[in-house]
Amino acid sequence: MIDPETVTPAQLREMQINGIRGIRVNIYQYSAMHDVELQKQILRKHAQVLSGRCTGWSMAFTHTHPEFWPDLKPIIAQEIVPRGIRLVTDHFALLKGASMLPAECQGDVSQQIGFHELMDLVREGHLYVKISAPYRVSSKAPDYADLKPLVRALFDANPRQLLWGSDWPHTPLMKVRTKEEALQEKPFLEIDDKAWLKSLRSWLADSEWHSLMVLNPRRLYDW
Repeated sequence: MIDPETVTPAQLREMQINGIRGIRVNIYQYSAMHDVELQKQILRKHAQVLSGRCTGWSMAFTHTHPEFWPDLKPIIAQEIVPRGIRLVTDHFALLKGASMLPAECQGDVSQQIGFHELMDLVREGHLYVKISAPYRVSSKAPDYADLKPLVRALFDANPRQLLWGSDWPHTPLMKVRTKEEALQEKPFLEIDDKAWLKSLRSWLADSEWHSLMVLNPRRLYDW
């Protein structure tokens, strides 16, 4: 993480020389988890700092409101990506599997708010999505079978824009906590990673699996 207000071009050059190829934008740190307008400002500010100085760097962020994707889409497509920033978001972009969908979606993942805008960003190559932390978007452990339609929709949109992430050591489910709550020790979640990986592998063709695990991270992180 960097502070866009204080980081210097010399510090960024040193990071580049030492192999750094990306930053994380901590939306929580800026008290912007529930504020899409503030998220836009924060993403813009970080992108402006990297622009022209850190060619090919990625910028990762997580937020808990997939319904924000319609508002974020034009900012990402028109202001951030044209600066040469490779934008990454975690955990299926927090879109939900059928087991966590609201009743009005009737079990259809494509009916949730933000689904189509997110797929547009993936299809157009504007956003990388991490296939990570299935327990944050599905309650169907250990194989999370209800995530297959979401995984297939992402790969059908653009298999080059997807990454796998372990999310190890499986911290508790995300929520906006008070400072007092954040200081309390919480146990890690017990997740059957082997069952999840076997399930995910069964939904993908060999070429898709190779893209997810090898080609896409190699291209994104300039290996």
